[in-house]
Amino acid sequence: SGKWGEVNGSHIRELGGCQDIDVRGSSFTRTMGIRRLAIDLGTVTRVDTAVVNPETLGVTRSTLSYTRIGTRSWSIDRDDDHGNHHFDVDEYGLPLDIPGHFQRMM
Repeated sequence: SGKWGEVNGSHIRELGGCQDIDVRGSSFTRTMGIRRLAIDLGTVTRVDTAVVNPETLGVTRSTLSYTRIGTRSWSIDRDDDHGNHHFDVDEYGLPLDIPGHFQRMM
């Protein structure tokens, strides 16, 4: 699993084992998990994630539960205060719209 550290080389133990990174406000963080996990319909997979706040550059740990609820529909439940959400993706796994977080412009 993941090993995380600072620019100066020190290890951040609180983030040990995090498999994914979640940059708040970016839809691409969902694409990475969806494409890597490739789970079946109805399956739930929990992923320890390093969450980056782009405003403060602070990093915290969260567990995200990915559920594939349709061919191109997903649900993500979080164990932190950033909110759960449902969304659809295109044929490449890119989210179309994540209510309250991201809206794709075409």
